[in-house]
Amino acid sequence: MKKILVISVLSLCLIFATKVYGSNDVIKLKLNGETVSPDVPPQIINGRVMVPLRWVAQAMNAKVSWNQNDNSVSIDNLGVVANTPDNKVKLYPFSEENGYYKGFIMDIDGKRKYFDWYNMANPSFLPKIYYDDLNNDGNKEIIVILITGEGTGVLTQQMNIINPENFEEIGVENPLNVIKERVKTQILKGTTESTVKLNIDNKEEEIKISNDPNETLLDNIIFNEFYFYLIEENKLVVYINPIISYQRAGIGIGQIKISYNFDGKAFKAQTITYNSNYYYPDPLW
Repeated sequence: MKKILVISVLSLCLIFATKVYGSNDVIKLKLNGETVSPDVPPQIINGRVMVPLRWVAQAMNAKVSWNQNDNSVSIDNLGVVANTPDNKVKLYPFSEENGYYKGFIMDIDGKRKYFDWYNMANPSFLPKIYYDDLNNDGNKEIIVILITGEGTGVLTQQMNIINPENFEEIGVENPLNVIKERVKTQILKGTTESTVKLNIDNKEEEIKISNDPNETLLDNIIFNEFYFYLIEENKLVVYINPIISYQRAGIGIGQIKISYNFDGKAFKAQTITYNSNYYYPDPLW
């Protein structure tokens, strides 16, 4: 891998040396057809185009690191972090920094495109890829679910749906915006028992909670700490945990489930339901 990368960079310098010599134009760097802006831009030095090795190497799914102890540059292949069962679609990280993969290259039968996404590098929270017909048009879409944050009572994700024919992204309505528009909540605090009220599309649910002296109820429910996407029977769904206290992160009042439908342009929330029980994928990731 190291030899291939060095040869590729040197070849690039030789091929373009005579064509751009003396030019004052800004040099664009395209990786797999996608224009990128490296922290150190390509430069013309002594009639040759010098390209930052790290960016070129990362476009080839490699990690570049510097070892000051022996003054060496290491180039290691990051490899595939997610793929469909038939291996038709593969996802490569562009770089790894501070425990996160930053930027991804999607490969569909040899065709590639760069996406400005990020995901935790922890092996327990790698991206998930599905290949399914979500909009019922007879053609499958690529669904990429990214894990952008994790902690006690916290799980944040990013949903991306890609048209495999042209790599275009299909919009998905933000579930937190759906909650804000269609769900009203209230916490009524009592001496020994409190009541949580959920009004979902004008349908009200009441949940009774025995007060715990070690727990401080919030003034109102929050929803932005824990939710996860799934594909169920060719449908995109998201499960959201209503949080009533930071001590137990909402445990004891169940989940809200949002099911999505394609409206011709984007995936929009269709139905919202409440369940007093909890559902978690096994394993979650």
